[in-house]
Amino acid sequence: AIHMSLIKKYSEKENFKGNILLLSVPDEESFSKGAREAASLLKKLKNDHNLDYQICIDGEAHERDDKGRSVFYEGSVGKTLVAVYVRGKKTHIGHIFQGLNPSHILSQIVTDIDMNPAFSDRVEKEVSPPPSWTYCRDTKEQYDASIPESAGGYFSVLTLSKSPKEILDEVKKITKISFDEVIKRINTHYDRYRIMGHMPIERLPWESKVVLFSQCYQEALEDSGEEFIKAYENAKIRIGKEIKDGKTNIPNTTLDLMALTLDYIKDKSPKVVIGFSPPYYPHISNLDFENLPIKIKDLGDDIIKFTKDELNEDYAKKYFFMGISDLSYLALNKSDSVIPYIEPNMPHWGDLYSIPFEDLKEISVPIINIGPWGKDYHKFTERVFKDDLYINTPRVTSFVIDSILGI
Repeated sequence: AIHMSLIKKYSEKENFKGNILLLSVPDEESFSKGAREAASLLKKLKNDHNLDYQICIDGEAHERDDKGRSVFYEGSVGKTLVAVYVRGKKTHIGHIFQGLNPSHILSQIVTDIDMNPAFSDRVEKEVSPPPSWTYCRDTKEQYDASIPESAGGYFSVLTLSKSPKEILDEVKKITKISFDEVIKRINTHYDRYRIMGHMPIERLPWESKVVLFSQCYQEALEDSGEEFIKAYENAKIRIGKEIKDGKTNIPNTTLDLMALTLDYIKDKSPKVVIGFSPPYYPHISNLDFENLPIKIKDLGDDIIKFTKDELNEDYAKKYFFMGISDLSYLALNKSDSVIPYIEPNMPHWGDLYSIPFEDLKEISVPIINIGPWGKDYHKFTERVFKDDLYINTPRVTSFVIDSILGI
């Protein structure tokens, strides 16, 4: 609403120099399809009209900082949804040591990752929150007297600078440690059990194995070839229809595609598969742009001075908006550590979900988020500060536009 009112204001100016493009997109709260599609539109407009994009201004509401100051952001946090699928060894509970419970392995992985600051990212004095699992369970659909055959889950990693490659490396490392811990624990239990029964000590046959989905997919291709490809493509068609009908969702079916891929591998030993599920939000910050114009580099200081002098308000600059936003799709820096790791490790890539990475690289727009003070996000009491909505935010946004265009 603020941006539409400003467009109206600027459209009424005589002899206006420069261009302002208002981009309105749907679906920011789930998979940001609007913003992902818009990246290609922005590229087309840039080429068709010979545009030089100077900055993208977003209007997401902010939370006051610990000093009670309004906050604007020169970047936005990234989000990577990591999917973990565990295949165990099914057995009857009466012969429990002949099997390996995937729920045991997954629960250890959850314990070792959930809220672990090792996954937090830090840039300057800003730190992203550690991850927490949003889904984890076994795949049994009804009761029987056996342990589950498999289990899976997913969690989000919020990034400021870490790449998908670094995330995969970290998750794989911790998952291997978790798997080894479970094997060590159940061997200890097995020792005690056999001692109680006056039986000789034996070591259970389990070994930890953790692989990326891209490795798993390649192994299925080698073992099953066209049979696997046909089954995989048919599954994606079926899944797409089920998602459209509201019967399931993309993250859960990411785990389904991991399970299907394992079915076409000859090696049936227990293992953990790690991959990515949509949605993926690249982190973005003006810190990552090379050769920024001085007017963009100095913009933060100029805003702080303007708001103090003209509005008698204290504003603070931060490098990352932590609420996740569509600003993620305005550029892609350090693409060599993103594209080769996201695409092959995301089972749904290319059919139900994709990102025009090359278009993001081409438009490559510096960003800023200037929004009103907001409270109680995603609650029925969600609201914004009236003075910001009608006075402060429009004036600060207008100041930025004037400064960039030299008005």
